[in-house]
Amino acid sequence: MIRAAGFDPLSLDEAGIAPHAAEDSLEIHETFEANAAAKARYFAGRSGLTVLADDSGLEVRALGGAPGVRSRRWTGFTDLDGAALDEANIAALLVRLRGAHDRRARFVCAAALYDGVRLCVEQGHAEGTILEAVDGAGGIRL
Repeated sequence: MIRAAGFDPLSLDEAGIAPHAAEDSLEIHETFEANAAAKARYFAGRSGLTVLADDSGLEVRALGGAPGVRSRRWTGFTDLDGAALDEANIAALLVRLRGAHDRRARFVCAAALYDGVRLCVEQGHAEGTILEAVDGAGGIRL
């Protein structure tokens, strides 16, 4: 975890915040910014702390911007999570892009900082191209 002067971040576990079923309903919004803000407000309310939360996803030009804000749930695999879900989503994306000439995409991330009063939300993105096959591990091309 990154440490900065005057800022000592904690994970949810370190803050003593156990998972709760209500968290499943946080990412219901149509934008990365709104989802990040919802998560920041929710966890600030649960913890009483200033919270930095994010929402991110992949926008693929050949798919009209999909999977977009629904990247994690795009394929509908409800029986998978973690690395298994990531692998299934990647495999489904590669199938959908088979034969596509325009493979441009961008990874979008919105971050929201909420202190219980003020909310600051910023978004950034990284442009790239989807390869025709997996090449690398853990998001790193080898």
